[in-house]
Amino acid sequence: MFGTRKRDMNHLNVRTKIRRKIRKLYFKLSLFRYQDLNMISLYTVLVTILCWHAITCEPAHGGGGTVDDSPQARQVFRLSDKNNDTHLVYSEFELVFTDLDTNNDSVVTSDEFLKLWTADHIGMTSQGITLFTNLDVNKDFIIDQVDMPYIFMFFDRDQDLRVTEGEFVVQWVKISS
Repeated sequence: MFGTRKRDMNHLNVRTKIRRKIRKLYFKLSLFRYQDLNMISLYTVLVTILCWHAITCEPAHGGGGTVDDSPQARQVFRLSDKNNDTHLVYSEFELVFTDLDTNNDSVVTSDEFLKLWTADHIGMTSQGITLFTNLDVNKDFIIDQVDMPYIFMFFDRDQDLRVTEGEFVVQWVKISS
């Protein structure tokens, strides 16, 4: 009986954390002045999906309170941290996708993504496909400026506008599996 009560308390704590996260995200949304209502709708859908996943799904990390590690994530993070200050700001984050855009058309296609993924020996092709699919927030088969703020906010777990290596690895593991 006590184990059930403790589990229920943990579930309430998760719900409280999710509510706080949603409030923060909606506050940040109010700071942006989107002129297109479709963006707000997309944002609402994204927040809903993330909350639903957090409530209903098993954690995307290993058991016993440990988080799975990813050498690929650490490699990508270190390559992305251009000024070696141990965190990524939005401009560094954008540079990663600028580097991936090999034909300079301001969008990253799955072909461009996978060519560099395999050329840099970051991981298996199937892992690259999974990652690209998860990073393409609006599912239009490209990663562009529409996707970027959402991708950055996903990796910035504590919403301090900086992505640490720890945040990057944890989120990478979530979307790579």
